[in-house]
Amino acid sequence: MTGIKTTGEKKLMFFSGRAHPELAEEVAHQLGVGIVPTKAFDFANGEIYVR
Repeated sequence: MTGIKTTGEKKLMFFSGRAHPELAEEVAHQLGVGIVPTKAFDFANGEIYVR
């Protein structure tokens, strides 16, 4: 999985929403981790499902 280090260090997983993908990439780069892939779905009633 992206963002997981298993060399005895603490594990960091970086998740991002859809609003600012460029900012998320920059933050992930600065932290030295990848962004965990997510899928977001918009329902007709305005609700959002993220997995």
